[in-house]
Amino acid sequence: MNQIQSQILQEIRRFEQGLDAGEVEILLPPGKGDYKKIEKIRRLQRGAIHTNCEIFLQIDGFCKFIFAEGSLILKTGQVLIVPAGMFHAEEVPRSAGKSFYNLVLIPSVQEFAMHTARACYRADIDAGLYMPEVEFGIKLEKNTYFGHINSMLEQLFLERNWQDLRSEIRWLLQLLLHRIVQWTNHFERILQPPFGVTHYSSPGQKVKEAIEIICAANGAAIPSLRKIAAMVECSPNYLSSIFHRETGIRLHTYILNRKLDYAEKMVRFSHVSITEIANASGFGGVSYFARLFQARYGMEPMRYRYTVGQGETWEK
Repeated sequence: MNQIQSQILQEIRRFEQGLDAGEVEILLPPGKGDYKKIEKIRRLQRGAIHTNCEIFLQIDGFCKFIFAEGSLILKTGQVLIVPAGMFHAEEVPRSAGKSFYNLVLIPSVQEFAMHTARACYRADIDAGLYMPEVEFGIKLEKNTYFGHINSMLEQLFLERNWQDLRSEIRWLLQLLLHRIVQWTNHFERILQPPFGVTHYSSPGQKVKEAIEIICAANGAAIPSLRKIAAMVECSPNYLSSIFHRETGIRLHTYILNRKLDYAEKMVRFSHVSITEIANASGFGGVSYFARLFQARYGMEPMRYRYTVGQGETWEK
């Protein structure tokens, strides 16, 4: 276990102890994600929707979260749980940029992933704001225990009065953190940007690392080809060449398919608009997204929702 992993575990233990002592405040988003009010977030031209809930542990600094029905500030030592399918945007005020540091837990039935994030200045974003950017990610090997906790959290968030179920949510979060600490020997490194240290790896290893980086993210959060190449320390053209040689699939196609896989789940299981799904999945426009979706799944997204998915039920 390396130094960064040890630091992550130390922070998880600190939050676990704080929850046990009743010293950690758990925040929940305002409202239930009214998509009729989504325009106030869309105009920010950023934000995300995830098919799994996200749990934010604010280690240092603070961060502003914007939802369809309001906003909140997540401060040092607090925890925020964002339900699956709830559109949200994050921004770090310039005054918190240098100190900002959080840990994001993402439970799912398939695996349990987590990553740390630091604030990164973005010239293309509003002046005076920083944006969270993944610093280091790890995942726990598959285990049904984490899937059960995820399912129980999702069931709680389906309740009409889930804002009043904080004690149940706190209990599940305590179980989750306790289990992570128990599984410390099963951590697997999956994503770490280079920090100026060059190391040699075979073409096959670079392809494996690229796949791990892509699979560690979803939709619009999947890094660009140029950034992936920088992470595995080679040029984009070289990475594309060896990826195709090793897998028989073009890297650009592989990334598109991963984004389409994410979009398909959103189309099938959520009531989020097709435009929002296109944006959250990392496609530039809805017409481009619809064309790719139809080419892969045989029908346009809206028709797919009502034919294959649960859209009709969600819309009522």
